[in-house]
Amino acid sequence: MTHQHKKQSLSPLDRVDLALASRLVGAGIEQDLIAAAQRALDGIRLPAPADSEFLISLLRLRGMAVNDDEAGKVIAGRHSKIPAVSQEYRLLCGLKECLDMVRQRASTNNPPDGWFMVELFRTMVKDLPR
Repeated sequence: MTHQHKKQSLSPLDRVDLALASRLVGAGIEQDLIAAAQRALDGIRLPAPADSEFLISLLRLRGMAVNDDEAGKVIAGRHSKIPAVSQEYRLLCGLKECLDMVRQRASTNNPPDGWFMVELFRTMVKDLPR
């Protein structure tokens, strides 16, 4: 079966899935779709350089001003000028732990449910004063 024939036998839903996947991975669709999908999943499940930017942006969406370099140190588990008792520090640590939990759950192919969302929220705010 030629590559062109394989492409023509895809359903419209398969084509939409492939288009979305190609945008997610930032590349064209390869002939070995299963291998390409596995590489994309591996990239999502592993810590990434953009994790720090993502978590910092979540705080900024809530109106918190944080220094990128110092927040990056907190996320990496290194010493930072951000006080460990501050709300920003504690939220960064909680969000980092949540991101790790999501990746761990994804690695078991277990989709999130309501109880997992509750667990994520509790993890995110566990060190915040009530």
